[in-house]
Amino acid sequence: MNVLKYANIENAQVDLDIQYSEDDGVTWEKTTSVHINDKVTDFPQGLIQDESIYVSYSYLPNFPFVQTSKLYLRKSDDDGMSWNPVQISLDSTVSSIGVAIGKTKEDLLITSGNRNNDSIYILKSDASLDHWSTSSSFSVGNDIKGQITKLITNENQSVYGVISHLAHQNSTEIYFTRIEDEQVESIQLGLGAYGEGILLDDGSFHVVYHTIENGSFEMRYMYLGENESQFSNPVTLFSAAYDEDGRGEYHSMEVLPSGNFLLVFSDWSDGSSAKVLEFSPYLSSTIEDSKSNIIHAYPNPAHDIINFEISFPISDARLELYSLNGEKIHVDQFISDSTIEVDVSNIEGGIYLLRLSMKEKVFIIKMVKN
Repeated sequence: MNVLKYANIENAQVDLDIQYSEDDGVTWEKTTSVHINDKVTDFPQGLIQDESIYVSYSYLPNFPFVQTSKLYLRKSDDDGMSWNPVQISLDSTVSSIGVAIGKTKEDLLITSGNRNNDSIYILKSDASLDHWSTSSSFSVGNDIKGQITKLITNENQSVYGVISHLAHQNSTEIYFTRIEDEQVESIQLGLGAYGEGILLDDGSFHVVYHTIENGSFEMRYMYLGENESQFSNPVTLFSAAYDEDGRGEYHSMEVLPSGNFLLVFSDWSDGSSAKVLEFSPYLSSTIEDSKSNIIHAYPNPAHDIINFEISFPISDARLELYSLNGEKIHVDQFISDSTIEVDVSNIEGGIYLLRLSMKEKVFIIKMVKN
């Protein structure tokens, strides 16, 4: 079952909608719309454990004054029809921001930033799951107060990761922190915001984030292998002219049954409209073939001509070829044929990304030019 959760804010009264899908997100049915409180909450995050639904969020009792925001956790045992508070033990001086919730092999976790200092707090549940307390804290960067957090966990792994950066930013210092056996290692990914991540069963971390560079809004991807100390070079998944009036926040990424990643992102080049992008993991500057059940490229590597076969009917699609640094190499518009031939004889040898865009969906695979 897929679960969708989001907050509706009307006159500062906050409700939480719970919807579910049993057909991989094709159709959705709302189970409940729960009234949380009469003040503003921020960044609700959900988790299902043992048929219970947990929702964590920051509560701003004195909005618009945010320095007294608190971490709240609520639990439902009846598919979201009713909710009860869960006890949280966190220093009263912490002004919670950017709360995230996740599950490792051993623990249920919550992370939170602090508007009043540069600490990021990790909370763990007890065996009953009805009481959560601070387990540890860490800091990244140089006195960066008020960081939002995003947990990257896998219920089959003990290791986990935390993405953190300042809230409400275009491009700021964005960090990834790997935590295992209380050992903390932090890496600055670059300049960006609103990172999302996936931890696969093989122990590899996969991260996306957006950045604004040279007037362009870009979605970038990179990964860290299980025994590696550095992330791969960032690959540009999406690039378009930045619209200052089109700012949106937050993105989401999931693993599809095919093994590909599905990214839903807020497109700052198009009025913050939601866009859906599917791509293969392990995209990098290496010459490993990316597998895709959507698009088949042959021959790959190619010398003069490369053919693309698309596994479903298309109309008015747009085919674009990009270098790994985001430079647009080739464009075909209004494609309606499921087989496409592209002349690559005039481009330099190297690795390129093919992007096929259709309305709100985007598919990406990697090709190699000899």
